[in-house]
Amino acid sequence: MKLIGIKRLILLAILAGVNAAIAAAYFLWIGPMLTDAQNSLTAVAGEISQLQGKIQNTKAELADYKENLPKYEALKTSGFMSGQDRFQISRDLDAVRQASELGGFSFNISDLRTLNSDEATTAQLKVLNSRITLDQVGALLDKNFYDFAERMGTSFPAHVRLQRLEIKRSQPLNNQTLQRIAQRENVPLLTASSIFDWMTVVPAAPPVDPNNPNAPRQP
Repeated sequence: MKLIGIKRLILLAILAGVNAAIAAAYFLWIGPMLTDAQNSLTAVAGEISQLQGKIQNTKAELADYKENLPKYEALKTSGFMSGQDRFQISRDLDAVRQASELGGFSFNISDLRTLNSDEATTAQLKVLNSRITLDQVGALLDKNFYDFAERMGTSFPAHVRLQRLEIKRSQPLNNQTLQRIAQRENVPLLTASSIFDWMTVVPAAPPVDPNNPNAPRQP
C-alpha cells in the first residue's frame, strides 16, 4: 500500500471504474445498437436486391408489352375481342369466297359455347367458340380451296382456326368437261368441305350476389 501510494490506488480504482463503465456501456447499449444497425443494413440490402429484381421484371414486362401490343391491336381489329355477330359473319364469308373465286356454298354455325381457360378467368374474361362448317364448296382447281383457307386465317375479319379440309372430285375430266371449260363455263371439277373454329373473347359476367336481388344475372 505504501509502495503504490494512496493517490495512485485511487487513480487505479477510478480507471478500473471507467473501464467497467465503458464495458458495461458497450455490452448494454453499444453492442445491441451495432447489432441492430447490422440487422437494419442487412434488411436494407435485401430490400435493394428485391427492388433491383422488380426493376428487371418491369423492364422485361415492358419489353413483352411492346412486342405483344401490335398482336393485341391486330386481334382487336379483327374482332377477336367482341361478341359473335351471325349476320356479319355471313357477309364476311361471302367476301372471302369471291376473293378466292369459289362457287356458292352452304354453311352452318354451331351454337355458342364457352371454352375453359385459366388465363381468361384470371383476366376476368371468357373465351367464346362456334364452329363454322362449309359444305359443297365448288371450284375448278384445288388452289382455290387452299387460297380460301389461307384467307380465312389471315385476312378474314374474325379469329378462326382451320380444323378440317376435305377435297373431292365431283366431275370427270373428259372431253365434254374440257370443252365447257374452254367456253369459260363455271365448271366445279372439285368440291370441298371444311370446318373452322371461330373464337372471340368477351368480358366475363360479374359474379352473382345472392344478397342483392337486383344484381345482374350471368347469361
